[in-house]
Amino acid sequence: MVGGRRWLHLDRVAERLYAVVSLLAAAGWLAVAAGYGVGRPMPAVLWLGGVAVAFPWWWHHRIRGVQVVADSSVVEIFNERVGASGYALPGAKLTDVASIKNGWAGVIKLPPGKLATQNAISATEMVMSAYDAEPGSLVIEPTASGRASEARLMVLSQNPLHDTLPWPGPGEFDPATGIAPIGIYADGEPALYRFYQPGSGAVHDLIAGAIGSGKSRLVDELLAYERASGLIVSWVIDPQRGQSLPDWMDNVPWSARDLEEGMRMIRAVHRVMLTRNAYFATMSWTDDKGRKRRGKAHFDPTPDIPLLSVTIEEAHQLLRLEQARELVEDIAKMSRKCGVRLRLIVQVPLLDQLGGSTTIRDSLASGNVIVFRTANPLSGHGIQRHHPRRPTPTAPYVPQRPTHRRHGLPTRRLLPTGTNAHPLRR
Repeated sequence: MVGGRRWLHLDRVAERLYAVVSLLAAAGWLAVAAGYGVGRPMPAVLWLGGVAVAFPWWWHHRIRGVQVVADSSVVEIFNERVGASGYALPGAKLTDVASIKNGWAGVIKLPPGKLATQNAISATEMVMSAYDAEPGSLVIEPTASGRASEARLMVLSQNPLHDTLPWPGPGEFDPATGIAPIGIYADGEPALYRFYQPGSGAVHDLIAGAIGSGKSRLVDELLAYERASGLIVSWVIDPQRGQSLPDWMDNVPWSARDLEEGMRMIRAVHRVMLTRNAYFATMSWTDDKGRKRRGKAHFDPTPDIPLLSVTIEEAHQLLRLEQARELVEDIAKMSRKCGVRLRLIVQVPLLDQLGGSTTIRDSLASGNVIVFRTANPLSGHGIQRHHPRRPTPTAPYVPQRPTHRRHGLPTRRLLPTGTNAHPLRR
């Protein structure tokens, strides 16, 4: 009776065929065992046959990853639970919904003059509640256009920012563009970092994050790219006696382990900058149209005149010194066209960590800005509060994952590659 009822529930031909084969296999084994006994090889036949018969059932009932599919319901949910009056983003509409790798994405159109991109980013938790999404599976970020009346919404079945990503090695650096990958974004796109802009010059860095957030390991990766490039020379200042970057202190042309040596290096960088300024101002060269010209207003690195990249760990310590702050201000303003770049590492991206200098902050924030986890989630947005949103503000706070703004492109949340960058591993 019970078997008959279950048979009625098997409405697919494949399911009924599987049931018949399983029944015949069991009946056949019992018939043979009844006639010949259960000695060898009957137990082995039972085990192997059981596995063979059970495999289709196991496969059909396996635990599958949650598949997030883009359909009309996602728009309806947004309109009812997010964009309706009295909800998180009243008047907002979800458009251009499409499937992406590991989920779907759409564009949030915000009512002009009432809501802006930052409002959408701040409403991330409310939107996550509307879609009943798991933590980390929903991301709201600026659109590629940077329009203040838009935001990009992604809902992911699997967020790659939760995984470990091995570093691919220094061969990924592209000398023609000055770009290298340093991680991935939530939608799987590569996070690209710029050392220099061809036809323009050096690009500065600002890297911030709390103790243990991963700043120094990212710098390991960047220094490894520089070492292998053949176009970049690295100088390093580490006031912690070299403990932040121990692998590099003896593997770069010049390293400073205290503030006194750091001051000597900054003075030397300033002299290099002025010397190069004078050289490029009067040099003769031929442009891409074959014209003879005198004086060069941009910098492209070569093995003979490489890019000088100056990394300053715990930069707030050096910038407390008035002379150091004044020299760094000059370098930040005047070094792009002569091939000198600064990489400042601080714990909090606020003005007091940069010696109170708006000049340093503005110059560095126009280049690569990478913000790791900070002790206070609000401090991660400090660099924007003093800046026009160009190209865009940082993405919503997710513990342990830094945000990244590459020179000339929007800010997004990224997963850095692994920490296997080492000066002696080529």
